Amino acid sequence: MTSLKDLLPRAGMTYSSEEDFLSRRDRDMKVFMALKQAGIINTANDTPEKASEKAVDKALADLFTLVAQPYVMFHILDEGVDLPGLTQSTASWVRHIAEPVFTQLIQRLIDARLAWQKNPSEPLEIGQHSATARKIDMFMDFVEGQVNSAISGLFDIIGDSSIKEEENSEEQVVA
Repeated sequence: MTSLKDLLPRAGMTYSSEEDFLSRRDRDMKVFMALKQAGIINTANDTPEKASEKAVDKALADLFTLVAQPYVMFHILDEGVDLPGLTQSTASWVRHIAEPVFTQLIQRLIDARLAWQKNPSEPLEIGQHSATARKIDMFMDFVEGQVNSAISGLFDIIGDSSIKEEENSEEQVVA
């Protein structure tokens, strides 16, 4: 079966060697299913189609693009600013995952971009990097050291705080 990590953009990103992108299979599966429910991942015979990789890249890039919009950043830094409803449709799939999962997803994507920058590999030309990689660069320039606030604020705008992360059965203590 295809995993979340199999569908992540590669060009301009260096991922850890861990099997699961978010360190826990249940978290990876929640993101995978949220993307699938939103129609971003299309499957045929339980295998995602090749087009899903480009769609996942676009969906992830859209998150970083959203934060770089001045009116969104103003809202993140000053909650008195109202946002147009379009922020809800930009990443509706995020409404199906809990905030800790979202936060870890965004941070792992940023980490993958920073790891590539530290030790670049082909393709070296930025124009050939994935949309996600390029938008992470834009995001990092735009938030100027306020990464955690930007991630938290983005979830406040497009996420659903009523979604709670279920305890991972592997981590529960068995008496």
